[in-house]
Amino acid sequence: MFRIERARDSQYPSQTLAAPQTVPSNSTVRTVLLSLALVAITFLIYLPCLHGGRILDDEIMFNALVQSPKGLFYIWCKAMTPDYFPLTFSSLWLEYRFWGENMFGYHVTNVTLHAISAVLLWRVLRALKVPGAWLAALLFAVHPVNVESVAWVSQRKNALSMPFFLATILFYVKSKAQDGNGKYYVLSLVSFTLALLAKTAVVPLPFVLLLIDWWQSKTAFNDDSSVKGSAGASPYRQQLMRVAPYVALAFIFGLITLWFQKHRVIGVEEVQTSSMAARLATSGWALWFYLYKTFVPFNLVFVYPRWEIEPKHLLTWLPLIAFVVIATVIWRWRQRLHAVIF
Repeated sequence: MFRIERARDSQYPSQTLAAPQTVPSNSTVRTVLLSLALVAITFLIYLPCLHGGRILDDEIMFNALVQSPKGLFYIWCKAMTPDYFPLTFSSLWLEYRFWGENMFGYHVTNVTLHAISAVLLWRVLRALKVPGAWLAALLFAVHPVNVESVAWVSQRKNALSMPFFLATILFYVKSKAQDGNGKYYVLSLVSFTLALLAKTAVVPLPFVLLLIDWWQSKTAFNDDSSVKGSAGASPYRQQLMRVAPYVALAFIFGLITLWFQKHRVIGVEEVQTSSMAARLATSGWALWFYLYKTFVPFNLVFVYPRWEIEPKHLLTWLPLIAFVVIATVIWRWRQRLHAVIF
């Protein structure tokens, strides 16, 4: 009997030794196809900009540091650039080795970065279980407000920092979903550092992470603040501890930016001479202005005229007051709004 079974096994070796084949799941194929669709639509929309030339600040961006073979050293180690965006200037330095004065390659890079951002935005919204995540990413990809950041090569800092900004959030959410997975947490911190090196305007990101923690917490849409985390620790304390390294990075790069703005850009001149009250009132104007441009994207320009804000007039404060009132109403009705949306 033993000999017969051994003989049978030897006749069909492939059935006993062959490893099982891995077949891509439907969800993986769907993810790839939807990602490629976002990339294709993004390039289709931005085809007209690929043959654009230099405009406005492009002459400043393509300075001697970008063109010099030793430019990387000065970009990273010397205070010779208008702002400390070494990753952005390094990307231009590297591309200058390939494209030189031909702007086509730089435009392709910007569009590619924007397409990657659209895909990452979809993945972030999907990880947060936001309905209509792909449609939201598609709207981001084609929205006219983003044309400045994509079609204007000088705005490489926006196009380059955005993918790292979104990657930071995506890895952070994945780390939380896997009970504080160290690998994803480190990748999130690395992504945030790269985003800061591309453009330090991403310093508010730690507050975004705190909002995500609040959004995902069980107490986000109710008034029960007595929920405790593991080992009796407050969940809010755990959230703050998770976000603390991001705050430290943002603080350090914020100080670097302040130094560059004072010594490299502003110098003895002041960009903003208005009072603190005027700046506070302006924040309300800016909020509604950009919301308006988001929903009614007409008459868009690269640089808008400066507003004249008079804090002594009551009408000046109405936009900010309206925002505070609406935010308060949304907070009071957050449980019902959450139930309606989800």
